[in-house]
Amino acid sequence: MGERATIRVKHPDNPTPIHFYTHWRGHEIESVLAEGVCRAIKFGRLTDISYATRIIFDTLTQCTNDGLSYGIEIGDNNRPGDVSYDSPCIEWQGYCNPIFYKMTVDGEFTNQEHLDVFLNRHTV
Repeated sequence: MGERATIRVKHPDNPTPIHFYTHWRGHEIESVLAEGVCRAIKFGRLTDISYATRIIFDTLTQCTNDGLSYGIEIGDNNRPGDVSYDSPCIEWQGYCNPIFYKMTVDGEFTNQEHLDVFLNRHTV
């Protein structure tokens, strides 16, 4: 039950990823990440990684201040096992524009895409 999914975020110089979990928005998870990235660009925060990460999470939760439906998991081993959708991933490999890829439900990774390709595929 539900539409469980995560957005995987990886910061430079830190091997441990973060997964932003949603119980209900799995069907739109890639668009949510694209919207969050567009908002980070708009505010001039895409290369300010801590701000960009928070903006992505705020976009996912729509700043609901609710006690249900969203969470943060640290590391791939703690990723919820009951997700129904592939996880779109954003990774900064330095303090520059990030790359994007997917982590499948089975834990496999797809090819990396650059910012412009990702955003063109997921217009908001």
